Amino acid sequence: MPYVHPTLTDDALGAVETQFGVTLPDDFVSLLRVQNGGPIRFTLPNAVGELIAGIGQSFPSLTHYELADNQEYVDFSLDGLVPFDGDGHWYNCLDFRNNKKNPEVAFIDVECNTQRRIGSSFANFLTQLELALETEMVVRNVVDIEDARAQLETVFGASFERSVSNVGVPYWMCKTGTETNACFWLISNTVARGYSGRNPDSFQFEGEALLFPELTHDAVIFEAPETRMESYAEQLGEAGLELMGIEDAAKAT
Repeated sequence: MPYVHPTLTDDALGAVETQFGVTLPDDFVSLLRVQNGGPIRFTLPNAVGELIAGIGQSFPSLTHYELADNQEYVDFSLDGLVPFDGDGHWYNCLDFRNNKKNPEVAFIDVECNTQRRIGSSFANFLTQLELALETEMVVRNVVDIEDARAQLETVFGASFERSVSNVGVPYWMCKTGTETNACFWLISNTVARGYSGRNPDSFQFEGEALLFPELTHDAVIFEAPETRMESYAEQLGEAGLELMGIEDAAKAT
C-alpha cells in the first residue's frame, strides 16, 4: 500500500510531463487514474517486472528514477527514456527516443549494457502480461477455510499452525514431513481491507477485501512449493478434493 499514491491530479500529471518534455500515453495515464501506481500481479514472461510506478512524492514514482547518472556505463542513449519500474540495475521504460508521441516500451540493463524492445506501445506491453500464479491454487469441494483445514488435517494427518505473511495476510501452514519444503499453506480469499504496523494482527483496517477479486469470498487458496504441488494434488484427489488454477477456478464460479 505505501507504493500507491493519492489520486492522480491534472496538475501532478502536467508537472511530470513538463519535467520530461513528453506527453504520457493515454493508456498509461488511464491506468494511473484507476490506481496511481503500485505492485502488480502480472508479469512479462521470461522477463523482470513487479510494479508500475505512479506519480507522487514517495517512492516509487516516475520522478524518482535517475537514469542520467548511468549514461557513462552504456553505449546507447538514455535521453528520452521514462522508467516506470526498475531496481537500479534494470528498468522498464516508456521509450520516447524514436517517437515523441507514441513511445515504445524498452527494457534496459545499465549493468550489462543491454537494451531491447518489449512492447511496440504501452498498450501492447499490457497485452503481453500474464498472471504470475505458479504456486497458488484453489481448493475445490470445500465450504470455506475452516472446512478445508479440517479435511486436510485428516488427509495428511498433521495439524496447522497460524502465522502472518510479511504483508500482513494471515495464513495456515501444515508441515507434511521433515524436509524444509514439505509443507503447504491455506489462505482465505477474504481478508482485512489492509494492514499497517509491525503487528498486522493489531493494526487491521476496517472492512474486508478479496485477495483475488476474480474468486468468490469463500474461496480457499492453496499454496505449496512447485516441486510438491503434483503429489499434494494426487493426495487431495484421492480424498475427493481438487486443486484448480486461479484462472480456471474463476471461470468455473
